[in-house]
Amino acid sequence: MEGNPNGGELLGKWSNFPGKEISYIPNASLDTVRSIDSGVILLMAFWSGYAIKSFAELTRVLHDLNAKDVRLVVVDVDGSERLNELPEFKKKLMFGYGQVAWVRNGQIIASSEAGRLDTDCFKEHTVALLWGSEGTSVSFPTVPENIKWLAPWQPLSTSGEGFVRELKRELSSEHILFGIPVAALARRSDCDDVLFGTVDPMKPLSVVHLTWRGQSERGSAWPSATIYTDWQDWIERRMIPDHEECTG
Repeated sequence: MEGNPNGGELLGKWSNFPGKEISYIPNASLDTVRSIDSGVILLMAFWSGYAIKSFAELTRVLHDLNAKDVRLVVVDVDGSERLNELPEFKKKLMFGYGQVAWVRNGQIIASSEAGRLDTDCFKEHTVALLWGSEGTSVSFPTVPENIKWLAPWQPLSTSGEGFVRELKRELSSEHILFGIPVAALARRSDCDDVLFGTVDPMKPLSVVHLTWRGQSERGSAWPSATIYTDWQDWIERRMIPDHEECTG
């Protein structure tokens, strides 16, 4: 079956990223994926309202993130059966939910779920792709060796992956930290405040009060998060005041 030769015109009408160049490929092959250095590929089913919604939401996310350097590739599932050979796409083209995959150096690094309209992951995976692009730092802030810890704050004795997993569960798509890679660095011993380092230079350190509900919170207010510009800022505005309050 051949893909829609006029699909590009339709995509231009549905896009929420004005001026964003879209690479539309009606009949894609494995080489289509391998040719993408840093980009997003969407499986478009023009006969599916879900796929159209997926495309509209993806272009909105790209616009909001100002992801001009991310290549957007849209393929018509009707003419791209060869993509079934990829494990991430195997037997998924026929669902028509507008599945999306994020590609770096010709390899799929993440994909949305098949069998349903899965748009909640769009921002997180796109941000991760952006941070992994050439010329973009992905390092987390490191704890200074000469820092003098004051109770109730203490450095983590473990990797902190449990805190990271819980944070990801709690963040809604509207939260200030949603989609940004983080690492847990320290915590308060008397409550659920955790200090996270992020790869975003505009939000390098953040204290988050985890709710431990194990699920996404509504809106952007919870879990509460306070951003600090550097370690000195955190020490002066957080660790010292917390210590003085604790010791009374």
